[in-house]
Order: sequence, then C-alpha cells, then structure tokens
Amino acid sequence: LAIARQMLEAGTLRLMFLTLNGEKAATLFAFEYERRFWLYNSGYDPDAYAQLSPGWVILSYAIQYAIATGCRVFDFMQGDEEYKYRFGAHD
Repeated sequence: LAIARQMLEAGTLRLMFLTLNGEKAATLFAFEYERRFWLYNSGYDPDAYAQLSPGWVILSYAIQYAIATGCRVFDFMQGDEEYKYRFGAHD
C-alpha cells in the first residue's frame, strides 16, 4: 500500500476499470515510468463475468494505452502465467 501511495503522489500509478452496464467488471493496477508500463495486478469477478473474458479485455486496453502514451516496454513482472505469453511476453 505504501508504494501505491508513493506512485500516486509521483503521478505514475495507473488504476484502470472496465465497466459493463455501469458496474466494474475488471480492474487493473499498474505503474508507468520512463516509457515503461509495469502490470502489477488485475482481476475480475469470475462468477459474474467470466464468459465475457474481462481480464483479456482490460489487458488489451492497457497495452493499447501503453502504446498510445509512448511506452516502449510492457512488463508483466514476475510469474509465468500462460496469459502473459499469449500476449507476447518472453523470458
């Protein structure tokens, strides 16, 4: 929580929401600094929205945002989850 506050104060915190019919369907928590975008965490309610793949959608929007703002690196950070490689991550 402390790092999130510091990043918010520095203007580098990115908190994104995907809404459907006025309800938050997915959330993405990231940092952007020196043309790099670090995906820290994301999530959605699988009971309500799994069939719509909101995690894939919000991640796609985050990548589009990073490109549009001039980021040269989109860093998925640690972990070897399959979805990261589907979006082009490499070791």
